[in-house]
Amino acid sequence: MSEDYMPTILIRESDSPEGPWTEIAVTPIEHIRELVTFTDRNPELAEAAKAGDAQARRLLARLSKTTERIRDELEQFGPAPQAVHHFVALEPELMRRIAALKKALIAWTQPKPLKADSYPIQTGQEVDALSRAASDGRTNRNWKRDDQCSALVHYAPGHSHYVQVPLMPEEVSDGAAIDALERLVRDMDADCVFAILYVWRLLLPPIPLPPNQYASVWIDLDDVASRVWPRRPKNAQERRERRKRVYDYLLFVARTRVVGRRSGVYRDKDTGKELSTSVGTPLWAIGRLEWLDGAFALDPISPESLPVRMELVCTDEWKRLAANPNTCQYLPYGELLGGIPGDRVTGAWARVIGLALANHWRRNPRETLAGMRWPTRRELLQRFTPKLAPSHEVMEGPHPMRAITYWHGALQELCNRGFLAREGEAARKIAEMKNVGSRYGWQDKWLDEHVDLRPGPKERPHLEQLASAMPMLRPRELSPAKRPRTARKKP
Repeated sequence: MSEDYMPTILIRESDSPEGPWTEIAVTPIEHIRELVTFTDRNPELAEAAKAGDAQARRLLARLSKTTERIRDELEQFGPAPQAVHHFVALEPELMRRIAALKKALIAWTQPKPLKADSYPIQTGQEVDALSRAASDGRTNRNWKRDDQCSALVHYAPGHSHYVQVPLMPEEVSDGAAIDALERLVRDMDADCVFAILYVWRLLLPPIPLPPNQYASVWIDLDDVASRVWPRRPKNAQERRERRKRVYDYLLFVARTRVVGRRSGVYRDKDTGKELSTSVGTPLWAIGRLEWLDGAFALDPISPESLPVRMELVCTDEWKRLAANPNTCQYLPYGELLGGIPGDRVTGAWARVIGLALANHWRRNPRETLAGMRWPTRRELLQRFTPKLAPSHEVMEGPHPMRAITYWHGALQELCNRGFLAREGEAARKIAEMKNVGSRYGWQDKWLDEHVDLRPGPKERPHLEQLASAMPMLRPRELSPAKRPRTARKKP
């Protein structure tokens, strides 16, 4: 409903039942009462104005002028204003001002979207499964149809979790096909991972939440888009397209069930009790939506009628893992990777290599610092599929040597941002990297080679802290060799 809309009523100018009807514009008396008593019901407006909030000061000034105008108008009617069925007739310009002011006051009382300057890289196994499923969406790698369950399933070989995107019960009853889910999954890429990481920071901050706290947050779609794509949009059309992509990312996560439990046993440090790490629900659910002024969306999937803010609510299973210091797993400086432009192949590769390195370092902090365990190029390039030029497509294409160029450029990008140390593999020159020996069949050998990639000055202190906090496991004592059993001779 637009701000220019005003309700009207029909009244008779005379007491005669046969007199003519006259249509006049009115405003509900309840709206006037809400404005007059707003400061009494919401004292935080005056407190914010005193604290220096410019928006609160403007709203308070508009409210004071409007209520004064209302009193002047009502005094013209004497003790009994011209009201019919809980409506009062005022000047049209004043009634439009009342409607606009009421809308602005309601917007001011709504929860403000949260924003953050930094966000960590979540490395839990359940987050890893969700992130890998999103990055594989465009190439359809590891995705399969399950017609019996009316769902799409993603399973990475050797992983402890699998991801399922089912049709809703109402969609099944309406005869919807899995093709709609395939279109949603095909729109996912590695950029979705950074949207998940940033929203996770807003929804589940690193400070542990109380056990029974309701984990919900209002987010701004444009703010999330600025964290996923650091370059400013060129025009309003590109801004709407980015908002549409962020909405699809959040909708995908809300419809995706991650099923499984972590490998290994987690225990409470104080009580020694085993902690449950099983999940089987989506990460979050979508709550209320907020649109731009005057926008009314029948189909929120279209770019022309998208919400600008959304309320997200974390599910209990995921909150239990994220809120417990014994089960939460992350490394800082996710904004370093998210700040790399992903519209070039080198940047797209750098983003996924950084994510894979963070997962490897977080699982093996002590071995990483000691130089005892290095990942292979295949693990770094194929754990998360880059948005542009996936490694398996480049290797199988007509110009496989371009993969070495992209690899070298991605490592330099990570070194420039302090995420990776300029040592080992990152210190090699591109001419040395391209000297791969025999031309025939070099791709698999190059991908399976272990590479010396060391954490940079930003990540190294946190890995040292993790390594020092890990318990020192004493080697088991060797038992003496048992004598071989010999068959007894029969007497």
